[in-house]
Amino acid sequence: MRLVFFIGDMYQGGAERQLVHICNGLSSKGHEVTLLTLRSGDAYCSLLSSSVHREILAFNSSLALLPALLEFLRSYRPDIMVNFLFHAALLGRMASRMTGVPCITSHRNVSYGRPLRDILIRLTGGLDRVAVTNVAAASTALKPYFGRVQSRVIGNTYDATPSEDAAFLPSTPARDEMPVFRWCFIGRLEKQKNLPALLSAFKKIKSSGEQAVLLDIAGSGSEKEALATLIAELELEDDVTLHGQLKSTAPLLSVADALILPSLWEGMPNVLMEAMASGLPCVATPVGAVPEMLQEGRGILADGRDPDAIARAMQVAMSLTVPERQEMGRHAKAYIEKECSPEVVIDRWEQLLLSVAKE
Repeated sequence: MRLVFFIGDMYQGGAERQLVHICNGLSSKGHEVTLLTLRSGDAYCSLLSSSVHREILAFNSSLALLPALLEFLRSYRPDIMVNFLFHAALLGRMASRMTGVPCITSHRNVSYGRPLRDILIRLTGGLDRVAVTNVAAASTALKPYFGRVQSRVIGNTYDATPSEDAAFLPSTPARDEMPVFRWCFIGRLEKQKNLPALLSAFKKIKSSGEQAVLLDIAGSGSEKEALATLIAELELEDDVTLHGQLKSTAPLLSVADALILPSLWEGMPNVLMEAMASGLPCVATPVGAVPEMLQEGRGILADGRDPDAIARAMQVAMSLTVPERQEMGRHAKAYIEKECSPEVVIDRWEQLLLSVAKE
């Protein structure tokens, strides 16, 4: 098949990372795959297979976006176009109707972030052949106002290839012969990740004095300076480390006792998949696909997104024995290998695309 995956830009984010995995996987199966963007961002493009074509629409103004997309589709004539994220979804749907190229929209969350955006997505949803989501709840939350469109749930996949240039992280230090529980957070330092609440929760746990704790925070983003200031205000400089953007999550996951993901909203978090795949116990807030991922003893779900709820969930994890945490990690790893392995996810995408191409 001749496939086009369409996204506004390649920023540093989960959807963009998943897009690269999907493009590479389908290309390896012999399909002709093009990654099409409106602009020239290049996050994760170094991971893109050389067999995946990269196209950037050239335009001088916003008014030229749709004509440029129409021209590309009419000359290239793909079998299917798959739209990722808001701008690509709206433009791709209109271009699909005008050119006859069938399109699929891949929802990466239960919301596009703003009520007006969700309304526009639902108003135009009937232009899709199929809607794909990585969160089951999105099938209802983003259901088209008009028309009946089939919805399919295909989870995210993860990169199981170990990095050879992983940054070195020190082992957990001992403190006055008291065992130290080492937490880690990995992700973008943005409001979505709810890190002030995490720091407040961590302060509560540290102040209880029941166990020595450390927190490693890896990632970059607009909240970095504010978080550094808050760490100082809470007098946590000796206990919380901001590592910045790491080349690989592997070294941090290997020295941690548990992952904490306190997000206000998520789709199907990449870092949660990676931590579960490594057998690391995980604690997270009940957002997006997280409850489905952590149910049945595969992790610990907080009962809210506020500092108290996050602290309670973290304390539950810390109260487990080492064998109990190891058993939780084994359940989590088995789930990821069964549901989210690259082979499983790419096969599901391929079967869906083949069924649409036959219509």
